[in-house]
Amino acid sequence: MPKLSIKLNFDNIEAICEICNKYRDKFDVDVKYGRYTVDGCSILGVASLGGKRVEVKPITDDPDLFYAFYEEICEWDSFKIDKGDE
Repeated sequence: MPKLSIKLNFDNIEAICEICNKYRDKFDVDVKYGRYTVDGCSILGVASLGGKRVEVKPITDDPDLFYAFYEEICEWDSFKIDKGDE
C-alpha cells in the first residue's frame, strides 16, 4: 500500500483530523513523526506535529477502506503525498 507522507501546516491540520474522524468507527489512524505517534483524530496531537513531514498510517487490513481514505486525503491540494510503495 502507498505511504501517506504529508507536510503538515496549520492550514491542513483541521482537514486531516476531519478525515480521520470520518473513518473513526472503521479503523484507527496514527500520525507519526520519528518516534512520536499521535491519534489522527486528536487536533491537539496533530497540531503538536505542525510544520513537520509526517506519515499518516491507517490501521486496517481492508484495502478498500485504505484506498477510500487515501483518495479522500489526495483530494486536498495542500497535501503533498509520497506515492511510493512501502
